[in-house]
Formats: sequence, C-alpha cells, structure tokens
Amino acid sequence: NQMLAERFPDSSRLLLEDWERYLGLPECDMTGATIQERQRYAGNKYRMKPSLNREFYIRFAAEFGYEIDIQPSPDSQWVSIVTINSETGYRNMNVLDDILTPLRIYEGGALECILNRYKPAWQTFIYVYANSHEEETI
Repeated sequence: NQMLAERFPDSSRLLLEDWERYLGLPECDMTGATIQERQRYAGNKYRMKPSLNREFYIRFAAEFGYEIDIQPSPDSQWVSIVTINSETGYRNMNVLDDILTPLRIYEGGALECILNRYKPAWQTFIYVYANSHEEETI
C-alpha cells in the first residue's frame, strides 16, 4: 500500500524529497514547512496548469492560504495591482538589514516571490496589503 501512496506527491512520505527535487521545490522562502504542507505544495505544483488568466493567480495564491484580488492599473496595461486581503504579519526594518530592505517587511514575501516567478516577464505586480493600505513594488 505504501508504494501506491508514493506514486503521487501529495501522499508521498518516503519519496517526498525526490518529488520536491523533481518539481523544483521548495520555491522562494518555503523552508521549515511541515510534512503535510510540503505534500500539499508538491501536489499543487504537480497538478498546476499555469495560465495568463488572472483567475489562475487568484486560485494559485489561495492554494498557499492567501486571499488576493488582481486589478489592472489605470496607469499602464503592463501593471496589475495585487491586493492581499488575508491577514498578513510584518516586521519593521532594523539596523541588521541591508540598505535595500524595505522599511516594513511583510510575511507575504513568499507569496510575492511565487507570483513573481510565474507572472509573464512583461507584467509588473504592485502589492497592496489591505490591512495597512501601504504599497510595495516588486
């Protein structure tokens, strides 16, 4: 029975590291995830069918536990505004951070990294955290 479970990444335990290596995981800052989270990430990526449709990005973010909305920017057809409606923690910059670190660092950094990885090269996302109404351009 265990061999049958190992055939798919979302039920694999013994071969999970092999599945992650095959799928290019972990992506961005996803280290420290539990076995169940790692299985879910691997299963999601295995079944993923990327698209340029905004609904793909909304569903993709939901698979990682974020509720987002994407709207075109009124200023440019190449810019989209991604509003993160989920509760997101943050920390302020400190003296140990380098000069390029934003003044406020949101825990949604992994989400931003993933969305930026799968967006088209010509597209720019502006991230807005709904609970703070501050913007961060990536």
